[in-house]
Amino acid sequence: MEIIVGVWYKRKTRTYELPVKIISADDENVKFLGAEPIGSGIFSMRLESFEAHYDEYEGNLGEEYSIDVLSAAMIRYADTLANYVDGYDFYNKKQKETEQEIRKLQRENRILKVLVEGKRQTAWQKGEIIPGRVAMCSACSKLIISETTLPFFRQKNDKDTDEYYCGCRGFE
Repeated sequence: MEIIVGVWYKRKTRTYELPVKIISADDENVKFLGAEPIGSGIFSMRLESFEAHYDEYEGNLGEEYSIDVLSAAMIRYADTLANYVDGYDFYNKKQKETEQEIRKLQRENRILKVLVEGKRQTAWQKGEIIPGRVAMCSACSKLIISETTLPFFRQKNDKDTDEYYCGCRGFE
């Protein structure tokens, strides 16, 4: 296929895309103005690849498809893509917020379950219970009711759980 500068070409397999206009062509590369999935602007493509993907546009584009009109169409295309990206970012952010909220509720549920069941340690001397507080093992995240005699116990009033070590990894 002979590539002609100034002539319009269209994708062989896609009829919905705007045609592209050849700016320059040599034995190796073709430069064209058009809209591609990666954006709109001036593109360069290997000659063999262009010939494999494009055919000469048979219709009459004439003045109604001048470079100014095509450029405006490509700007609209780029704006549309930007809107899709913004929408994706918005929903991605909402999904992350929802996942964080679910994790927070799951943690609260675990804490409430320990408080309701009254789960206390049995391996050590029973100590003074701190009302409404739960302690979490710093190594395995096991939850039990906070007691002052728990090993390595630290009360953390600024957090939703206190801290202790249950011995899950040994005491040595």
